[in-house]
Amino acid sequence: MRRIPFAIGIAVLLAASAASACTSSAGTPSASPTGTPWGPPTGSAILTVTGSGTLDCRVPHACIAFFLIKPADWDGHWRAQESDPSFSMEYTYESGSTPLTTISRVSGAAQRIPTSLAPGRYRLAGARADTSDVPSGGPGYEPYFSDDVMCRADLTVETSTRRVDVTVAFDHTDCEIAISLDSPAPTA
Repeated sequence: MRRIPFAIGIAVLLAASAASACTSSAGTPSASPTGTPWGPPTGSAILTVTGSGTLDCRVPHACIAFFLIKPADWDGHWRAQESDPSFSMEYTYESGSTPLTTISRVSGAAQRIPTSLAPGRYRLAGARADTSDVPSGGPGYEPYFSDDVMCRADLTVETSTRRVDVTVAFDHTDCEIAISLDSPAPTA
């Protein structure tokens, strides 16, 4: 049996760890390939996105709240994709409501978002898509039959920005985006 020297084994393990650190939680490349396991890619800002509130679905228990990160000149046209970042949903019927008026609660961190943003200008959006109740895989199957951009906000990430915290508050058929930036104070 042939043995691999200890130093080579450690080098392979470190290379694999560094490669995985350069990807977002969704497994896609982060803003810069120079990230380390100890922080965001060089020159990038850590990104966190949380959602809250309620969302009116057009179909009972069949809509999803999304979070979009687009270029600053994005025109607002969007067609929902299963790979788009979304929020966790909880579906309930309010007292006195009919099955056609499901209340969908939005909560928690957005799923499938990048872990950091490179310096630049972005347009953020909160959106809703109604999901299809047709079984997947059939002819003409589309996972979403309706999608709406509900609110937008512009964001500029400077090279000095260390952290971007975004909160999307949904209110039935509308939403608001709050952005908090952590940048060092200018020195005199």
